[in-house]
Amino acid sequence: MRQNRIFPLLDLSHQTSIHLEPVIQALERAGFKAHIEEVNYEFQIGANQMLRVQHQN
Repeated sequence: MRQNRIFPLLDLSHQTSIHLEPVIQALERAGFKAHIEEVNYEFQIGANQMLRVQHQN
Protein backbone atom coordinates (compact mmCIF):
# COMPACT_ATOMS: atom_id res chain seq x y z
CA MET A 1 0.00 0.00 0.00
CA ARG A 2 1.42 3.36 -1.00
CA GLN A 3 1.56 6.07 1.59
CA ASN A 4 2.96 9.51 2.20
CA ARG A 5 4.18 10.87 5.49
CA ILE A 6 4.14 14.57 6.28
CA PHE A 7 6.36 15.84 9.07
CA PRO A 8 6.47 18.10 11.05
CA LEU A 9 2.92 19.31 11.63
CA LEU A 10 3.86 22.48 13.51
CA ASP A 11 4.42 25.99 12.25
CA LEU A 12 7.52 28.00 13.12
CA SER A 13 5.87 29.14 16.38
CA HIS A 14 5.68 25.49 17.53
CA GLN A 15 1.88 25.48 17.15
CA THR A 16 -0.15 22.98 15.15
CA SER A 17 -0.43 24.34 11.63
CA ILE A 18 -3.74 26.02 10.87
CA HIS A 19 -3.67 24.16 7.54
CA LEU A 20 -3.59 20.68 9.06
CA GLU A 21 -7.30 20.08 9.69
CA PRO A 22 -8.49 21.48 6.33
CA VAL A 23 -5.89 19.33 4.54
CA ILE A 24 -7.01 16.19 6.41
CA GLN A 25 -10.64 16.91 5.54
CA ALA A 26 -9.84 17.49 1.86
CA LEU A 27 -7.80 14.29 1.69
CA GLU A 28 -10.62 12.27 3.25
CA ARG A 29 -13.16 13.74 0.81
CA ALA A 30 -10.83 12.72 -2.03
CA GLY A 31 -10.78 9.10 -0.85
CA PHE A 32 -7.65 9.03 1.27
CA LYS A 33 -7.19 7.87 4.84
CA ALA A 34 -5.27 10.49 6.81
CA HIS A 35 -4.32 10.15 10.45
CA ILE A 36 -1.84 11.64 12.89
CA GLU A 37 0.73 9.38 14.54
CA GLU A 38 3.35 10.04 17.19
CA VAL A 39 6.97 9.51 16.20
CA ASN A 40 10.08 8.84 18.29
CA TYR A 41 12.01 11.88 17.12
CA GLU A 42 11.61 15.66 16.96
CA PHE A 43 12.52 17.69 13.89
CA GLN A 44 11.82 20.82 15.91
CA ILE A 45 10.87 21.32 19.56
CA GLY A 46 7.56 19.59 20.26
CA ALA A 47 7.24 18.23 16.72
CA ASN A 48 6.75 14.56 17.48
CA GLN A 49 3.78 13.81 15.23
CA MET A 50 3.40 13.03 11.53
CA LEU A 51 0.48 12.79 9.16
CA ARG A 52 0.24 9.42 7.42
CA VAL A 53 -1.81 9.48 4.19
CA GLN A 54 -2.92 6.29 2.42
CA HIS A 55 -5.30 5.71 -0.47
CA GLN A 56 -8.36 3.73 0.55
CA ASN A 57 -8.83 0.79 -1.81
